[in-house]
Amino acid sequence: MTGDLGRLDELGGLHWLGRRDATIITGGEKVDPGEVEAVLRAAGTWADVAVVGLPDAEWGEVVVACHPAGAAAPDLAVVAAAVAARLAPHKRPKRYLALARWPRSPQGKLNRAELRALAQEAAGGVRPDAV
Repeated sequence: MTGDLGRLDELGGLHWLGRRDATIITGGEKVDPGEVEAVLRAAGTWADVAVVGLPDAEWGEVVVACHPAGAAAPDLAVVAAAVAARLAPHKRPKRYLALARWPRSPQGKLNRAELRALAQEAAGGVRPDAV
């Protein structure tokens, strides 16, 4: 078993959807980080954004959007409007983190495990954004 998620289309073509271990479970609902990232990218706020689940006593995990620090601070009201129009409430990020370090593999791929650890470390002082 690979841990990959996929679906077959009506013609029998296989479409890769992501990794099972990346799925976020919040309040008993499953969230695909790739779906949330696509909405955030489409909003035009960040070219580079990644979504992770961080532990939460009440919800199990909360959806957190991470982006590299250094760019101009986004207007979170605009971001919230964009995600509210396209995502169910349980899929909307509850926190937005600008990370000073954006971990990549030697091949240039985002290291999600390391990103999650950095986000968890940084989340201690981050306020939840009302979305």
